[in-house]
Amino acid sequence: MTASAPAREPGRAPVPIHPLAVRITHWLNAIAILIMIGSGWRIWNSSPIFDFHFPVGITLGGDVELSAIVTDLLCAFMSNPDLLKASSA
Repeated sequence: MTASAPAREPGRAPVPIHPLAVRITHWLNAIAILIMIGSGWRIWNSSPIFDFHFPVGITLGGDVELSAIVTDLLCAFMSNPDLLKASSA
């Protein structure tokens, strides 16, 4: 038994299907938005002026000092990509 395409009504244009790259980037963006929402909730919780707090289990983020260290390292590597190359001695 072979699968066949569903019959279209006469005179009706075919429905375009998005390419694979569009579908992959759509879901990557959806995941990125969820990550940004979770980290935004952690930022909200760290502010002393808001009464409402989100449960820590559904927020993303961590230690402020660790985040500062990681950010400093990333900025250092982005500003000087030669740091990633192995030294030839």
